[in-house]
Formats: sequence, structure tokens, C-alpha cells
Amino acid sequence: SVQKITSNRLSLPGQYDVFTTHPFNIQNNFANINLKNLLKNNLPSLDDNEGNITLYWAKNDTTVVLDAFDYSRDLHNALFSVSEREGVALERIGTESSTNLAANWTSASSVKTGAPGTPTLPNSQRLDAPTVGDDNLIELSAERLSPDFDGFEDFLDIRYALPETGFAATVTIFDSEGIPVKRIVRQELIGTEGALRWDGDLDDSTRAKPGIYILFVELYAPSGITERIKKAVAVVSRF
Repeated sequence: SVQKITSNRLSLPGQYDVFTTHPFNIQNNFANINLKNLLKNNLPSLDDNEGNITLYWAKNDTTVVLDAFDYSRDLHNALFSVSEREGVALERIGTESSTNLAANWTSASSVKTGAPGTPTLPNSQRLDAPTVGDDNLIELSAERLSPDFDGFEDFLDIRYALPETGFAATVTIFDSEGIPVKRIVRQELIGTEGALRWDGDLDDSTRAKPGIYILFVELYAPSGITERIKKAVAVVSRF
């Protein structure tokens, strides 16, 4: 269904306005938010499992799509069970990355507002993308992660920039004994630039124990050349 945004309001850069059918529900459930940025507006109901949200401008016979997002519950942190995902907001990690890049979305932290979401505030899980230099094909946001859902380094952001199209990739996490414990992608065709994400989960759906792990990236060029990259990553926990 379609609902028209009726508010006549100037939104400045860096301002986070929230359109909601029930502003008092948000006010009562989230602390430390900017109440003046809660805007009452009828909105279509959204399916919990998957769906599409499209923001567009239309006048006369002209329609301009501003952005569109195909969402699903699979975009949540991999360590969350189905029941734990209920009521948790999905947050975009980087504003510069593609809207529909799966690795660019994850579960919100509840540290800032007391509830898993940050309406009217910057996303709790936002990251500035690391710059991938000419001499590196892979860059990490940090060489560690602490998957405790506090909004700080909850996941490992893996950015890549490749010199040509047609690359395929296999990305695997090994433990300190050299045993593969998580296969992030396996011989998957990837774009010239983008991101992958490790939530600290293992192939058996359990959480990685604190310690040193190895990120092993194999890149297969169309020419047949293979690039192999290893980076040490620490999984840490709060004491």
C-alpha cells in the first residue's frame, strides 16, 4: 500500500526525522531521543519477515524514486535466534554503501536508548568505511570484534576494492589451530567493490570463543590469477 507524507518540514543535513503512525509508542519505549523529530504520519503496515520500502516523489506524470529497500529478517545479526529478532530494528551500517547490500545491515543495539533501535538519532551500528588503498584489496574496519550487542565492534566489517570485474571470492574464518570454523562466502561472484560481514558466529550457529582467528580471502580473477590474503582477527569479550 501507499501512504503520502503530509508533513511540511525542512530536514537539514545530519537531522534524523522519524515518520511514525504512533509517536507516543516510540516516546514511551526509547530514551534519550529527540522528540521534536518524531513526525506523526500514516504508514503502510510492514511484514515482519520480508518486504519492500520505497520512498518516492511524484507530481503530475513524473515519479522519482529516492530510495528503495528490500528487507528480510535474515539481515539481522546471525547470532540472534528468530525469537530474539522480534522488536529489534534493522540498522544501515554505512550511508555510502548500497542500500540493498545485505552486509550493510545489522541488528540495532539497545545501549543508546534502552531499546534495540535509535529513532531520531544516528544508527548505533554505523561505521565509516575504511579506505581500501591501491596496494590492498581488503581492508577491515578493525582487526577485532566483540559480539556482545553493545553497539561497539559487534561485527567485523570486511571491505574490498578490486581492479576489474568478474572476480569470485571464497572467504573463510579459521581458528588458531587452522580449522575452518566459518565460511562467509564460497566461490561467489562479487562486484568490484563492496563489503562482507562476520558476526562472530560459527558454521554450527554457536558464538566464536574469545581468541585469535584468521580471515582467509581467496580472490579468483577472470584471467585465472588467484590472490590469497590472510589477516589476523581477535574476538574479544568484556570482563
